[in-house]
Amino acid sequence: MYKNKNFTFQLILLLLWMVIGTILRFTNLTAKPLWIDEFATLVFSLGNSFQTVPLNQIISVDTLLQPLQPHSHKVIGDVIHSLLREDTHPPYILY
Repeated sequence: MYKNKNFTFQLILLLLWMVIGTILRFTNLTAKPLWIDEFATLVFSLGNSFQTVPLNQIISVDTLLQPLQPHSHKVIGDVIHSLLREDTHPPYILY
């Protein structure tokens, strides 16, 4: 019977910490800026590429934000193609 009470207490404690962690994670979530890997994931998930943004000239805001525009003609194949062709991670990031 003692082990059952201990298990129940630990389960309640775990759930309490998960609720606290969830509240802290989602508090002011919209006020937090995207990290570069999250931005890249957003662009690639739309089937877009960074290749359309010129690097050697001054560009407008519209040109900069163009990869974030959804296109109705993009399909899942475009997403997979973008993910295989472009990568934002340096070599050996998992090691």
